[in-house]
Amino acid sequence: MKRLLQTIYYFTRTERIGILVLCFLSVALLFLPRLYPLMSPPASYDFTDFKNQIAAMQASAESASIKVKRFPFDPNKADLKEWQKLGVSTKVAQTIINFRKKGGHFYGKKDLQKIYGLSPSLYDSLEAFIRIPTKERPLALKTQKQEIVPILFPFDPNKVSAEELGRLGISSKVAQTWLKFRGKGGVFRKRTDVKKVYGLSEKKYEALSAFINIPKSTGKDSLISSNSHFPPDIIPTSYEHAAVAVDINQSESRDWEQLKGIGPAYARRILNFRERLGGFVSIDQVAETYHLPDSTFQQIRPFLRASPIKSQIAINQVDAKTLQAHPFINWKEANAIINYRYQHGNYSQVDDLYSLHALSEETILKIGPYLSFE
Repeated sequence: MKRLLQTIYYFTRTERIGILVLCFLSVALLFLPRLYPLMSPPASYDFTDFKNQIAAMQASAESASIKVKRFPFDPNKADLKEWQKLGVSTKVAQTIINFRKKGGHFYGKKDLQKIYGLSPSLYDSLEAFIRIPTKERPLALKTQKQEIVPILFPFDPNKVSAEELGRLGISSKVAQTWLKFRGKGGVFRKRTDVKKVYGLSEKKYEALSAFINIPKSTGKDSLISSNSHFPPDIIPTSYEHAAVAVDINQSESRDWEQLKGIGPAYARRILNFRERLGGFVSIDQVAETYHLPDSTFQQIRPFLRASPIKSQIAINQVDAKTLQAHPFINWKEANAIINYRYQHGNYSQVDDLYSLHALSEETILKIGPYLSFE
């Protein structure tokens, strides 16, 4: 019997070690939950989502207390209450007001999309009600600078007035220098004396030199006496010949053909291009005539005079086919203009076109002078 018990309860060395290890692990697992908090760092909680939910609830409560309605508004003048009535949250409305206080200005409808926090869906609902009076955009936002075209005519540098110098394209500062020189007894005795006027560039002198007329009694370099009078359409250009001054929007083919380098073919192309445009907005547009060499244009440019364009396109009445006929508007752009008008109503100003993604800013600047919004 004793031997039997010894056989049943006998453990080998390996078994005894295993039992001890098992007991140790059992005790460790028993105390591990109490030791874990001491070994791990305290938990941190992120309340961002909770705060966002609270802010959303507050905004919702504000919207519920203010009845949302749509009405025409100017984003450059609307106050806090008006923004709230339009459905804009107080936070976003304050962002807009702060933007204006820092000198910011909305030049087109699309500018409102840049306001942080204004959702695209809210902008879409407000877009048709935005009314921004036309205001010139800063030079940095323009793709091209509008040119002030000088009107060239024969003049005596010893008698020309400040107003006439301005019409010739002379800056007021240079004009004052010119008049002060004369006021101190200075006299221009020959054409090249004009080059000595401080501030007058070589390029400007070259443009004016053919029109400088000094009477014989004043200098030897003149071909024209002080009593000479020229017809309004004839301008002396050099010692050898005279050229016609061409009004870019009024002159006919025979007038253009009197310019050096312009024959019947070029005159016909210029007139056809002018007819398709509705008139030339600036003298430089003549250079865009099909296959007109730049050298020929630069040669005739001093003899071209600007005038108002002949006709404009009634953008709120015209159809897509008529728009497509204009050289600056393609098929895609014409259809985009018409479709937007059907969806949002009539255009009130050029800046309304900035809402069309199909039109680039360069295109809008080019076609703007040809559109009427009646």
